[in-house]
Amino acid sequence: MAEYFVKRPLKRSPVHPGELLRSDVLPALDLSVSDLSEKLKISRQHVHRILAGNQGINAVVALKISKLTGVSSKLLLSMQQNFDLWHAEKSIADELNQIETYQLKDPLVEYVVKPTRKQGKGSSAKSALKKATTVKNRKKGQ
Repeated sequence: MAEYFVKRPLKRSPVHPGELLRSDVLPALDLSVSDLSEKLKISRQHVHRILAGNQGINAVVALKISKLTGVSSKLLLSMQQNFDLWHAEKSIADELNQIETYQLKDPLVEYVVKPTRKQGKGSSAKSALKKATTVKNRKKGQ
């Protein structure tokens, strides 16, 4: 499944993973909070705080929920990260505006070397990388 990135800033808070669990996952699996806490081996209070959006999901809990429900642990952690970053940005917005942003003078360039048919079987990726580095250095000197 392809990942979709929002290009504009959100005016509303991203969805907390607990909301997804509470509104969609638990009803679909016909699980109660007690059932979930028992199967995950975490306290009922902890589960309640997650479902209410008052407690974050860490990697361990995400893995347990993923194993039990089939919901991707990466999805849950990504949702939690987006939720946390949005709230952190809102809470320190004034402080962030006072920090000057620096630009790199020589941006780091990543080269992905793929052997072509012209290089033949005897050519190596190492020689292709050397050529790419030479081209980069020539451009740098201009």
